[in-house]
Amino acid sequence: MSCWNRISHFEKKDLDRALYTTKELVKMWCMRGTVHIIPSHHFHIYQRATDPSRLWLPDIPEEFCKKIINVLDEPLTKSEITDRITDTTNRKLQVKVGRTVRMLGYKGIIVFANPLGKEFYFREYKFVLAKDWLSHIDSITEEEARKILFLNYLKCYGPARIQDFAYWAGFKVGEARNILKSVDVNQLRIDGKSYYMTGRTSDHHHNDTTQNHEIVLLPEYDSYVMGHKYKSRILKEINRQQVFLPYAAVAATIVKDGAVIGTWKAKKGKNALAFEITPFETIDESCMNSIQKQAEKIAEFMNMGHQISFTL
Repeated sequence: MSCWNRISHFEKKDLDRALYTTKELVKMWCMRGTVHIIPSHHFHIYQRATDPSRLWLPDIPEEFCKKIINVLDEPLTKSEITDRITDTTNRKLQVKVGRTVRMLGYKGIIVFANPLGKEFYFREYKFVLAKDWLSHIDSITEEEARKILFLNYLKCYGPARIQDFAYWAGFKVGEARNILKSVDVNQLRIDGKSYYMTGRTSDHHHNDTTQNHEIVLLPEYDSYVMGHKYKSRILKEINRQQVFLPYAAVAATIVKDGAVIGTWKAKKGKNALAFEITPFETIDESCMNSIQKQAEKIAEFMNMGHQISFTL
């Protein structure tokens, strides 16, 4: 949905083609140890720069890691990996395989391959060795990779504070400051705080769907919400807990003129999506109609009917 909100005439098959046929994109673990989709030719940059294994490295014997790597001669699900390792069903082994696959993904050894399931409703992903899935993996130093990561971040999210970048990338602020010292970027002061950006101020603008003064329904964990540590530019503090939920969950949001004005959910029924719209404050009829139109477009995109309810 993040792609659909930003790319005209986008269809789900376009993303599938880029991920699993042409492999122009790859799904991997990177920033903050979470799953992202990135251009395949930047795989080495994001893996080397973020290296999520520094955040989480379980105590798993090297021999067990090698065993999983050796059976991955083709894309396999975690269940299939477990079956190839042993003939017996063992819940503890399944958990250990899952943890090992994630750790090897953190190290850039394993990436996501094709999912099982149809359309938008996946049951389980297959995993594959990065060296077998990607046509070429360049080498790069951590220092150079982090410079490129920082500059790419500012191109998308600037002007931003150094704390914003650290939050987004999963770095300590001190690490982020060291990267800042090694690159040439522009600094500006806003309300007494230092912000950084690439290019000239007059040239800089967000290439984002929220610029067109329309109502936009963004999915959970959308980059517009996750891109900065300090959310005051888009979200009132009083509403923060309705978006950033327990257990690190992040709600799907309703955005109007760049500001988050509510949240939404969509529950899949047999033939329709049941939308539950929750504005933070009372909205007028025009705003309500715009939200309904966006929900209808989402249902059409997902080839479903729709029902819409508002909760105030």
